[in-house]
Amino acid sequence: MIKTQPFDPSKMKDPSLIIYSPLRVYQNATIVTNGDQTDTIYQAIQQKDRQLYDEISYPQTLRAFEKALRTRSFEPDAPNYTPRISGLAYLKPRKKKKKKEEMSFHFAFIHCKEQSRRSLLLRPLHLYL
Repeated sequence: MIKTQPFDPSKMKDPSLIIYSPLRVYQNATIVTNGDQTDTIYQAIQQKDRQLYDEISYPQTLRAFEKALRTRSFEPDAPNYTPRISGLAYLKPRKKKKKKEEMSFHFAFIHCKEQSRRSLLLRPLHLYL
């Protein structure tokens, strides 16, 4: 697991905005974010996997990713309200007939124009390796 750290700890006001895991991996899913929502997404995917008692599939992973993000909002760093940017890469297992592995990447962006409004934008990208 990767963790961020402050350059100068003496100037740190709110550690939750600076110290977090920007990258986590669970089975075939790699989660990359710009904040502590990494753990929220990881826990949602892990919980979904426990409910299924089997390896979690791509559609189930994606639903858990989206559901986790809908529980979050922009960063609490007024007056900036920094957007939360999250990515989910999922490597689909290679099938015998296929020569290439398929990776699906979903990008999510939570932003707001006013403190009381927020929106979630999800964009898919499919790569063949």
